[in-house]
Amino acid sequence: ALSVDALPGLADEIRGKTNKLEIRGHATHEPLPLESKYRDAFELGYARARNVADFLMDLGIDPRAIRISTAGSFEPIKEQAYNDDRRAANRRVEIVVTQSLIADFLPKPETGDAPGIEPNAAEQSE
Repeated sequence: ALSVDALPGLADEIRGKTNKLEIRGHATHEPLPLESKYRDAFELGYARARNVADFLMDLGIDPRAIRISTAGSFEPIKEQAYNDDRRAANRRVEIVVTQSLIADFLPKPETGDAPGIEPNAAEQSE
């Protein structure tokens, strides 16, 4: 597990690469405080991932490379999290460098035809 202090080094390693990054936020099963600005663990996990994504973009990572997701509290790495140390392990953000490339998700050049739709016969005879 790395801390936020490792993000600049990570950004240096991946800056300029064309792989997509999945940044996934996690939370614990603990109920959120009533005064929380988050409705639930999904929102909290998303906010964690978004903060990391924003930080990486500030460090020069191409925003097109980033996909943000959340698992909320549904993918704990410590199942029996009954103390602060175990709960802390579940409050995390994972950064996965995928095999997908940014170019795989860019719009394709316009050809005039919609993908997968054959022009009808009447249009072809004109």
